[in-house]
Amino acid sequence: MAGSIAFGMVLWQGRAAQTNAMNDKKDPAFDANPTFAVATVKLSPESEADDWGTQIRGHRFVATHVSMNDLIGYAYGMNAQQIDHAPAWFGSDRFDVEGVPDTEILPTRDEYRTMVQKTLVERFGLKFHRGQKMLTAYVLSVDSGGLKIQETVGQPYAAEGWGVSRGRLQVKNMSFASVARVMQRTVFDRPVVDGTGLKGRYTFNLRWHPDDVQFGQMQGLTVPDDEGSEARDDIYSAARKQLGLKIEAKKTMVDVMVIDAASQPVAN
Repeated sequence: MAGSIAFGMVLWQGRAAQTNAMNDKKDPAFDANPTFAVATVKLSPESEADDWGTQIRGHRFVATHVSMNDLIGYAYGMNAQQIDHAPAWFGSDRFDVEGVPDTEILPTRDEYRTMVQKTLVERFGLKFHRGQKMLTAYVLSVDSGGLKIQETVGQPYAAEGWGVSRGRLQVKNMSFASVARVMQRTVFDRPVVDGTGLKGRYTFNLRWHPDDVQFGQMQGLTVPDDEGSEARDDIYSAARKQLGLKIEAKKTMVDVMVIDAASQPVAN
């Protein structure tokens, strides 16, 4: 599978877990506050360990063999290090979650996240308050030479998408806030903070030589190598040269979620 990559899909050797490309901004006439008309939660068997991730299958939200930390990461954009006072089962227990929206219109990414947030409250009894904490994070900023990619214009409701393999990140029509979330979920083992100050959307293809730590948080699954990555710069040099983007690991104040209450759900 060397070089395998697809927009909106994370491909691993074995089975694939995908995040479908979809709109995350749409005509205001279709704005809604959807919820899952039907949501199922059950403990995940160990046999599903190689089929991990979240995806949108048609209209349904499907999460397979995910932890509570994974679900919070999807719903709230939090790295596990940003979840304080969590019980041990947040990282150890695995769940299968499916939800069917109560609307026939395909929800946006943010609406799916909101529906998962509601499920965490209703089925897991999640209660929390927000705070801030000094953590080492990867901060994205515009390099001193300026950004080298152009903003995507003229497509306000176009779908965003992304794809990743070891040493390659493809981005389609995404804000840097969204790029930071993708990097946090896939490439880096720490929180990733968007410090660019840019509000636009961008399309680019970043290629680099990954180190041994990158992609290590992907539940032990193997991300396919991107052919030719051995001859490339590391991600920090590659981002500056190719995108005009600076990626710097440093101590910074990061938003955190402080857990007040949560309970293991009863399967249905």
